[in-house]
Amino acid sequence: MEAESCQAISPRRDPDEASRNAALSWSGRRRLAEPVVGEGWTLAAAAAAAGVSVRCARKWVGRYRLGPNMREDALVVPMTDPRYGPPGAWMVYYNPSKSEARRRFTLAHEIGHVVLHGAPHDVAAAARGGGGRKQREREVDRFAAALLMPERFIGEAVQQYGLDVEQLRGLFLVNRQAMEIRLRELGLA
Repeated sequence: MEAESCQAISPRRDPDEASRNAALSWSGRRRLAEPVVGEGWTLAAAAAAAGVSVRCARKWVGRYRLGPNMREDALVVPMTDPRYGPPGAWMVYYNPSKSEARRRFTLAHEIGHVVLHGAPHDVAAAARGGGGRKQREREVDRFAAALLMPERFIGEAVQQYGLDVEQLRGLFLVNRQAMEIRLRELGLA
């Protein structure tokens, strides 16, 4: 979790788009970063235009630059200032260089961390003193599988198409391994 916050220097322009404590909306963060990365603006100029501190601008430009060079499958970031209590919103950055099936499962997996444990895996683990990581990962993988491949829909698809894993994975836009595991979990393979 970030120790620093990004407080607005001037009032927000789009309060409906921003989370409760965020200085900028998601689109505002992109509008802050694009001129720095693409047009050569200084951080100070972008920060002034967005009405945030240079420190805040540096953080969002850095995250924007992760883009396709991102090493992780995803990065989950709280969108509210931790000084004001637990995050009320999260943003998931995903690695666009991964396949669509991988991105979908990764996003569902990260959503599972927040829904089931109230935070991404590293934050949840730190809050509980570590431990239990494998168990939490299995839980969120099951959550992601159920979200992307609901039992009822899998059952109907198997009735219609049989156990052709390639066809089933294409229907649900998941990878072969995820479909094979889900079929085994449901006792269908």
